[in-house]
Order: sequence, then C-alpha cells, then structure tokens
Amino acid sequence: MARRTNIHLVTRTGIYTASRRAAAMLAALAVGALLCSDPSAAGGAQSSPTSPAGPAAGADATIGGPPYATRHVNLPEALLIVPEGLNGAGVVGYFVTLSKVGGGTKKRGFVSTPGGATILIDAPGAVETEAFGINGAGDVVGMSRDAAGSHGYLRSAGGRFTRIDVPGALETQAWRINRAGQIAGTFQDAGRRYHGFVRSARGAFATINAPGASATTLYAINDGGAVVGVFLDAAGHAHGFLRTAEGAFTVIDVPGATLTQAQDINGAGQIIGTWRDARNRLHGYLRDSGGAVATIDAPGATETVLNGIGDADALVGVAIDASQVAHGFLRGGAGDLAMFVAP
Repeated sequence: MARRTNIHLVTRTGIYTASRRAAAMLAALAVGALLCSDPSAAGGAQSSPTSPAGPAAGADATIGGPPYATRHVNLPEALLIVPEGLNGAGVVGYFVTLSKVGGGTKKRGFVSTPGGATILIDAPGAVETEAFGINGAGDVVGMSRDAAGSHGYLRSAGGRFTRIDVPGALETQAWRINRAGQIAGTFQDAGRRYHGFVRSARGAFATINAPGASATTLYAINDGGAVVGVFLDAAGHAHGFLRTAEGAFTVIDVPGATLTQAQDINGAGQIIGTWRDARNRLHGYLRDSGGAVATIDAPGATETVLNGIGDADALVGVAIDASQVAHGFLRGGAGDLAMFVAP
C-alpha cells in the first residue's frame, strides 16, 4: 500500500493546500505562471474547506470508498498519482515519489493500459518526467527536466524518445498528440512570455496565441485539429478558449466563474476543464459541442480538477478531500468511478 503523506496536488492548476494556494501557483508549469499573473488568483479570499459553491459534490461519499472502485497501477513508492489524459490506448499521467538523490520528491510518467499493465516513462537523461497525453497508437507526449531545463518529448509506442524544443524557447511542454501525430503544447520565449504551439508530424512548429492575449497556454488537440487552452487578457484574467482547425477562436467562460481553463477536447468536440468560483473553490466542467456547460464535481470532494476526456466520454482528474489531500480518479463513460491506487 502506498505511503500516505501530506503531499498535495501538483497539476496544471497549481493547487496545493488552501492556505498556500495563492502563493504556490506552480511556477514550473506554464499555467502556473499564467495564474500567478491573474490578480484574482494572487489576492483572492480563501474559502471554507468544506463548503464549495455550485452544484452539490456528494457530501455522503468518501473518496477511496463507495461509490469509488479502485484501479491498481504498479507505481513504485507512489505518494501521489495524477492522471492527465486517456483514450483507447490507456490512461497517461505521472506520479510523485521520493527522490533517491538529494532528498525531496520527483515525478515519473506512466501509462495504465486497458489490459491492466503499467508502463513507466522516464525520459533519457532526465531528473524527472511527466506524461500528459497519449494518442490511439500509444504514442505519449509530456515534459522532462534535466540540468539544462525543461523540454517536451515524444515517446513512440515502441519506446523511442524524441526531444521537443521550440527553437529559441527557454522551456517547452508537450501536452497532447493526435492520431495524425500533431502535438499541442506551450513554450516560454526569451522574454519569459508563454505561447501555444502545434508541431506537425514532420517537426514543423506553428505558434498559436489567443487574440488580445498577454499569455497563451495550449493544452490539447483532437484528431480534427481543434485545439483548446487558456489565455490571459490585458487585465490579467484567465479564460479558456477553443480554436478550430480553420483558425476561428471562441472564448470559454463558465457563467459565474472567476477563472476558466479549457484542458482537453475529444473527437466529438466535447471540452472539459476547470473553473474557479467566487469562494475560490475549483470545479470541473464539461462543455458539449453546442456550447452548453455542465459542472462536474467528484463525489466526496471539496474541489475537483478535470484533466482529460476520451472519445467514449470517460474523464480523468483529481479530487481534493476535506483534508486537502489529492486523489487521482477515472470516471467511465457510464459514470462509474475508480480511484488510482498503487499497491
């Protein structure tokens, strides 16, 4: 059984504990920098840890108990499991473990296959590796960190690694890959501003910035070439967005939200993401192809972050319990729930 510690969520939304959330917005990841620039994130009031706003979150449920089943993943000494994406080839993500060099913790990527196998992903020469996206062929993309900095990578289904660095970038993150081999991600330029990119299967890069944005983070691309992400406007407020393959942009703001992020899109055009309410609590949402938005809160959670959606409507994310401990979960297309646990 995995050791239970007080390590908290370390994902693109930059949540730690309620008391540290505003000050620790994950500067290591692009969205961390985006949210740190959001005035409402930097100075928002803290909410009660047990009374989220919005739809009820299933107060009679217990995270790790009913209605959750368990999905076992063979992750050695995992302290925290963060599922990031999924499709028919499996669930991809990363886990946090104790570092055997210098103390502290480190991240390692993984794929949990439909057949129950666990594939560990460690980029060559990296001190830590995160896996963010997987396509139907089993190709995986993510981010690794070495002595020179942070790089994107592509790991083929056969295990071959290709490092991905946008030319001239200080940092590159590869978030999703579609069936055609197009990769969506984010890079930091020499002026430390963030931009989205799409890399073709041949290795050509195209920069994507939301109109009027001071910073853009690109999180996902579907098989049709549509992309989603988050941008900061001129006032420093964060909004989700959809860009079609033809280049048309749509801003995504959940009604009543102080912050909205669009984090994944499937082949049907369904978009999932995370929004923050006026009490500074986080919730997941699902936006259908017609633009209708429904809030999704994991049963028993005080806060919910949605990270990925598959073409069969399955979702992965992280639920925060009343003790501010994070639990990675999978919600199947039929609504069945499973929590990721390491033996």
